[in-house]
Amino acid sequence: MHKKLDVLQSLFSSKADLYCLVETWLTEHCTTFDIPVYSCHSVCRPVTQRGPTRGGICVYVAERLSQFVKVWKVAADNSYVWLHLPHVKVNGCEMYLCVCYVAPCSSTVNADSCPYDALQLDIVEVQNAGGCIVVCGDMNARTAELNDYIRLADL
Repeated sequence: MHKKLDVLQSLFSSKADLYCLVETWLTEHCTTFDIPVYSCHSVCRPVTQRGPTRGGICVYVAERLSQFVKVWKVAADNSYVWLHLPHVKVNGCEMYLCVCYVAPCSSTVNADSCPYDALQLDIVEVQNAGGCIVVCGDMNARTAELNDYIRLADL
């Protein structure tokens, strides 16, 4: 546990306004780390009997900005959280930030639904409202059949 705290202290020493952490492995019974001068929006996976808990999302926002960052929506399966930053404008559009941790397709978490379907609907909703979108995190979208980089020869 001390190693995790050392890593977090090192990370937060840069004093960025916003940190997005995924695959935190926090559960509903485990609280987030309190980091001075940051507020935290966290999404934890429920504890299951099928195996160890994985996933989880924490978004730390500098307290001086926290009044300007609101949770807009959390996925039903807790695979992503949307934050609305109405005071951040890009070409006059309000910013929406989606932080994702989508479990690998081999995971039992994805047995009942595909998180990409709901995410796509949310993206359309934000676009129709005129919002600008940033999606980040771990999508576990590697196919093993395609390159995970852009080949310059294809440009």
